Amino acid sequence: MQEVKMNEEDYMPIYGPFFGVMGSASAMIFSALGAAYGTAKSGTGIAAMSVMRPELIMKSIIPVVMADCTQHYSSKMNSSEKSHAIDRQSFTGSQKELRASHL
Repeated sequence: MQEVKMNEEDYMPIYGPFFGVMGSASAMIFSALGAAYGTAKSGTGIAAMSVMRPELIMKSIIPVVMADCTQHYSSKMNSSEKSHAIDRQSFTGSQKELRASHL
């Protein structure tokens, strides 16, 4: 039986960085949408709370702050993962331009 060897292109296909960047972008988009949804739901809760029990308004601000912290944390983690995941030496000129075009 003949041994089959894989070349370097089989390990790193040319479309790999595209899916990496698209996954990173979708993570940022969905984290921002989730934070916006959480802020909106908390805002309606704060509005209802201010009518019924005005003394508890400051306690009801905590979910809004936490929704914002979630978005900032996911944004920070996503950008740090993206910078470590991309091997900067293995791209040609056009791929470098494509990678930097989203900035």
